[in-house]
Amino acid sequence: MRESMRVWGVTSMKRFLFSAPALGLFVLPAMAADMAPFYRAPPPIPVLGWTGPYVGATLGGGWTDSTVTETAIGTGAPAFSSALVAAIPGTFSGSHEGVVGGLETGYNWQTGAFVVGFEADISGSTISAGVLQSGASGVAGFPNTVGVAGSANSKVDYLGTLRGRAGFLAMPSLLTYMTAGLAYGGASSNTTLAEQVAGPCACGAFPSVAGSTSTARVGWTVGGGLEYMFAPHWTVKAEYLYYDLGSATYALPAIVQTTAGGAPFFGASAASHVNFTGNIARAGVNFGF
Repeated sequence: MRESMRVWGVTSMKRFLFSAPALGLFVLPAMAADMAPFYRAPPPIPVLGWTGPYVGATLGGGWTDSTVTETAIGTGAPAFSSALVAAIPGTFSGSHEGVVGGLETGYNWQTGAFVVGFEADISGSTISAGVLQSGASGVAGFPNTVGVAGSANSKVDYLGTLRGRAGFLAMPSLLTYMTAGLAYGGASSNTTLAEQVAGPCACGAFPSVAGSTSTARVGWTVGGGLEYMFAPHWTVKAEYLYYDLGSATYALPAIVQTTAGGAPFFGASAASHVNFTGNIARAGVNFGF
């Protein structure tokens, strides 16, 4: 009996010793599998690419050094008409600001650290300039002075561009670029001149005349900026543009000073010449596809 129990104990011990490693082959992998999530590698960092189409919106400000110049030819009594021409302000000049905002779209091609592409945009504008000027001139041989008070205004109602862009990636996420191309917009200008005579004069009512132009115009633009990709597909930018929509000349009705009886006394034919140029500084946000 004792011998049987001894044999049974030895056999049980052998079974335990041989079964423990076998049990480990199943238990340890299962434990490792449970612990595996704590040792997973971090996800790869997204690669920032610039190639592809994009759309976006812009908002900023514009300013213009508006200049309207006047030319005039006198008619009627020479001394008085010469004084009238001299009294008409030769230049209306002033700097004014406005808000510019709109939409844009474009396409980029990236080759290494270089990015080229094109961009089209259109914006509403409140860029305008209004200037008041006056002048006076004595009449040779007469105790009279002819004076003229005038105003000139110019405005850009909307502005669009179609430009090429070429830039260099200072960092994978930061593009520095230059841009140039076509500019177009709706531009208008108007001028008013009011004449009067000081001193003894058997004159009729003092005349006031006004002229204007309003056209869609085409010109050019040039500028540059910075664009930053803050997330895949999303960029923000800061940009400066100078635009030139050309110039226009428009005639005013003839200024005619009459006598008290209504007969023509003296006058002048005047014309205005305006340049539609300005500057834009704006920010934008784009989504790339």
